[in-house]
Amino acid sequence: MIKMKNDVPKDESKCLIGLAIGDALGEPFEGYPAPQIEKIWKNNDFFKNPEITDDTILTILVAESIIEQKDVIRKEIAKKIISNEKKLRRIGPSTSNAIRMLKSDVNVSSSVGTTNGAAMRASPIGLFCCNKIIEKTVEASKVTHGTDVAVSGACCISLTVDAAIKNLDKDDCINACIKGAREGRKFGTQTDFPKIDELIEVALNTPAEKLPGTMGVGIQTHESVPCAISIFYNTKNFKEAVISAVRLGGDTDTIASMVGAISGAFYKEVPDGWRFAIGEREYLEYLERELLELKKAL
Repeated sequence: MIKMKNDVPKDESKCLIGLAIGDALGEPFEGYPAPQIEKIWKNNDFFKNPEITDDTILTILVAESIIEQKDVIRKEIAKKIISNEKKLRRIGPSTSNAIRMLKSDVNVSSSVGTTNGAAMRASPIGLFCCNKIIEKTVEASKVTHGTDVAVSGACCISLTVDAAIKNLDKDDCINACIKGAREGRKFGTQTDFPKIDELIEVALNTPAEKLPGTMGVGIQTHESVPCAISIFYNTKNFKEAVISAVRLGGDTDTIASMVGAISGAFYKEVPDGWRFAIGEREYLEYLERELLELKKAL
């Protein structure tokens, strides 16, 4: 493995390590309802021996493919996922079904899948692209998720990350997010799911403790993405954001990973104790630097 620096400058985006922290922080609580999480929470702090899930692993695979190809190429991302299938655990139903199809024909472009798998691995596209972010996010999404709602959620995340690393304020990040959601839903198989851009507007004005009942916190894109955006917008720092995301309950690892990615990109600071607890830290930070260098070169 490439020798990488132990530290990155304070003012550099912490998107990918933020994603991994959120993923690992939420992992022990996946599927738990919010009241149960409150009862067993340990001093609002990190856990010993944190474990990442498929959320971080799939994000790494997308980042690797982009760096190797210097582009977002659906077939190449698919190859990465297939060749690393054994590393994936607890993958969602849409991704699992897509992998079975791709193993028969790597050229298959998904036309189904409404869950949040495309959104949770969309942050590398926001780190890499300086234009055509919507088109590139659609390309990456259709590896496993090919519906309007899934693509909409993925575009929401990639454009928010892009805005965050550009040091835009939160309101401008949200404007980029809503634009991504609106533009993204023009692609893919059309469904009857609620429009994510409209749900985001509702979620932004909903207190965190009411999000589970109002929006839902399950694996569906139209539930988890608006919740993640609301938590990011209505918290004041990275730590508060990811803790609030986990405390929602439900799909805790994925919601917290999306919150962590956006918050790490926006605040450009994560707690050192959490950062150094992630075993994949150096590699994640290396991937992020490579993606940002490519962005500058475009």
